[in-house]
Amino acid sequence: IRNNLCDSNYDHGFFISGTDYSSITGNTGTNSLNGIYLSYSSNNLISHNINSENQEGILLTNALDNSLRNNTCSGNQDGIHVITSERNLLRNNNCSNNAAAGIHLSDDASYNLLEFNMITNNGERGVYIRSSSNHNVLTNNTISHTKFGIRVVQNSKNNSARFNNIFGNSEFGIYVGAV
Repeated sequence: IRNNLCDSNYDHGFFISGTDYSSITGNTGTNSLNGIYLSYSSNNLISHNINSENQEGILLTNALDNSLRNNTCSGNQDGIHVITSERNLLRNNNCSNNAAAGIHLSDDASYNLLEFNMITNNGERGVYIRSSSNHNVLTNNTISHTKFGIRVVQNSKNNSARFNNIFGNSEFGIYVGAV
């Protein structure tokens, strides 16, 4: 799926389900429920897409071993939301100016790698890890000008944050707690 514009759709701009080894590249998804929604799919490349003014810029559910690279997700509720998905790579994405979170991992989103992402000016959280999302690695990200730079809550364990540049957040750089 390459070089398409999906604007003002009631549900999703791009909905990909049960698909393996595909490429979603150079697309724009705006003013829809989700810009790109990848579900029950593995080994896909999502790259160089622009997603704005959606509930979720990019949403992954039950997705394994996918690569999200060089995407821009801005002006959404969440830039990228990963739910019940494992071993995904999020690299070199720009997740800025979203209302809630730049990148959100929830409901057992585990063993994901987030690296070299630019996560700035989001309303509540730069990176939000919650609801038993475990063993995720955050490295070499820039996270700034948000309420919480990184927030890890609700029984999420063994997550690692190292070599990140976290600055200018209004409350905490890194917050780990019960809620």
